[in-house]
Amino acid sequence: MFIPTDPMINIVQSRVMRICTLIALICMVGYMAIYPGVVLAGADVWVDQCEESTVSDWDTNDLDGIGLSNNKTQGEKSFYVETDVDALFWSDSLSADSSGLDIPAIYLDLYIDSLTGVTSAIVEISSNSTNDEQELYWTIEVSDLVADWNSLTLEFDDATTAGDAFTGTVTWMRVQVVHTGEIAFRLDNIYLTEGEVTATNTPTATIDPGATSTPNPVMDYIEIQDGEYMGIERTVTFGDMAVVSALLAILATVFILVAYKLVTDKLP
Repeated sequence: MFIPTDPMINIVQSRVMRICTLIALICMVGYMAIYPGVVLAGADVWVDQCEESTVSDWDTNDLDGIGLSNNKTQGEKSFYVETDVDALFWSDSLSADSSGLDIPAIYLDLYIDSLTGVTSAIVEISSNSTNDEQELYWTIEVSDLVADWNSLTLEFDDATTAGDAFTGTVTWMRVQVVHTGEIAFRLDNIYLTEGEVTATNTPTATIDPGATSTPNPVMDYIEIQDGEYMGIERTVTFGDMAVVSALLAILATVFILVAYKLVTDKLP
């Protein structure tokens, strides 16, 4: 049996649908605001995010060991050493494959509190478990460094080699600052990425002091900043956002349906 529709109910339904759509959009924007993050581009590969969960995989020549600092460029922490001997971090517990990159390079954020007494920084990677075997390394002169965060992109093609040929997988790494006197030294945000389209014959050290170190995002990923200098950042993809936004939208819809029921029950 056909039941005619009350015009008032149509108006309420239209308004409810508009409210549902608005709430769904607010849920997604709100999620983006409260869950800021940095996402690696599609082909990029983490070497180490330098967090508390991986600090035990690294070592240093300082007797006090590696500390964790809130002064970082992504995530929650960075590795930290304050020492009067040549500052270095190394690890033989890595596994980062560069085979998906056309022009492979390694990116890292390196903090030096003062350049007084500093002569250079050296970055070494190897597909063996030690140095001077299947190794690539770069020397960054002090003139290319700043007393702050240095964002370094080092292309494999520009590296000096040692031992047998590098196989493409980073299993060992050492980062060293050659200096005299005491310095504070931090390391953060290490990953493999694409280098420049045109490689050069000298090490590519792209310096961006104080940067928040955001890799280039691609279509399947999104980069969201929280607007704070050195703010907390987390990894988030469109998939993550879609799932959480859908859950929030479902909760919002339930709320609206309850409100709709209350409203329609009171209609004459």
